[in-house]
Amino acid sequence: MLETARFEARRHARRAIAVGVAMSGMVGLVVGIFPSVQETEGLESYVQELPDAVSAAVGGDVSIATVEGFLIIEVYRMTWMLILGAYFAYSSASLIAGEVENGSIELTLMNPVRRRRIVFEKFLSTVPDAVVVSLLTLVTVVVSVEAIGESVELTNLVLLHSVGAVYLMGCASFGVLVSCVVDGEQRAQVLGFGGIAGMYIVEAVTRDTDSDAVGLFTLPRYFDPNSILIEGEVDGGETVVLVVATVIFVWAASLIFERVDTG
Repeated sequence: MLETARFEARRHARRAIAVGVAMSGMVGLVVGIFPSVQETEGLESYVQELPDAVSAAVGGDVSIATVEGFLIIEVYRMTWMLILGAYFAYSSASLIAGEVENGSIELTLMNPVRRRRIVFEKFLSTVPDAVVVSLLTLVTVVVSVEAIGESVELTNLVLLHSVGAVYLMGCASFGVLVSCVVDGEQRAQVLGFGGIAGMYIVEAVTRDTDSDAVGLFTLPRYFDPNSILIEGEVDGGETVVLVVATVIFVWAASLIFERVDTG
């Protein structure tokens, strides 16, 4: 049972750890400069005067002078939601497209297993990656914040990383869908990365505007680090939407892969 998922998870375990370590290193550096940022005069007013779209993209209505606001702006908005989310879509976009391109998928299809199951297990192999990256980053945030004499509500932080892992899995499921739709590994990776980046930009640009409804079709709309980290509030409805979107992406990918010619 789940042989493909276990094989794939083991195959890119080092990559997941490397990404987690890279995130941890970035967090350590970012948190280390917070005391100097906090003492910089005029920075808070500068951030507040940014255009609405830019402000929404980097963190919205948060104070950069607080450690929570600083983390949201420097870590959870731009880095986690945009860069890390796009990376998960990028790496997942090679799971099917890469094997189809090099012909190794034929070996997998020789086994008595349905194509739908292959897609599901390929996606399932990305779950440990999201968990590893989330845990390593969580530990680093806690240690780094305490090292500079600040504190963050641990319960809120755990909630944030739990929902953040769900968001990353949603991005991975989008990558798997692209992997089944697009021919060529590199093309699929570029479209996977660009798709999440595009969603992030669209959500930021359309938020609280006449085109706000457009953002409802983007994954970033349903992950709000601000309310979770600062207020400790998780919108259950938004988390359900992330889960449902993930299921739909994987389901659609499996249907497409059943009908695609891999020869």
